[in-house]
Amino acid sequence: MNNVVTLKHEIRFLICNDWNKQLVDDSSLLAIDELVAFLKLRNNLSIEIGWFTDARGSAANNQSLTDKRSKIIRGVLIEKGIDSTRLFAVGYGESHPKTIFKTETEHLDAMPKSEAYEIVTLDETYINRYKKSDKSLFEKLHAINRRLEFKIVELKN
Repeated sequence: MNNVVTLKHEIRFLICNDWNKQLVDDSSLLAIDELVAFLKLRNNLSIEIGWFTDARGSAANNQSLTDKRSKIIRGVLIEKGIDSTRLFAVGYGESHPKTIFKTETEHLDAMPKSEAYEIVTLDETYINRYKKSDKSLFEKLHAINRRLEFKIVELKN
């Protein structure tokens, strides 16, 4: 069984200047509703809500930000009727850069066309290779690291 939940819509945050306020964007409600419907149909599943950042900013601030954001999503899911015991909020900060396999077509447009790879981890060493030579690619690779992932962590019979 594939343990990654893929949604048709993205979940976005409106980032406020006040560090303590991250508001869920209205367009994200479609993705949240999609996840709620999925979880209500499969009430034997428990999921991890994992939020990740790129490595910009301090590690401590990135950790704090992802902790807050994953807990916000957990709270929204609980408000929409999902049992809290099925939801685990985890903020990963910058500690888990995205690994991309050549077969992951949704990311291929952001990857360098001249580069042959089967698998690449988007760590700072890799991304910084493009800081001066291709600013657009540099920004896209950072954006891929800033992500929210839902992972099935328990399946009860």
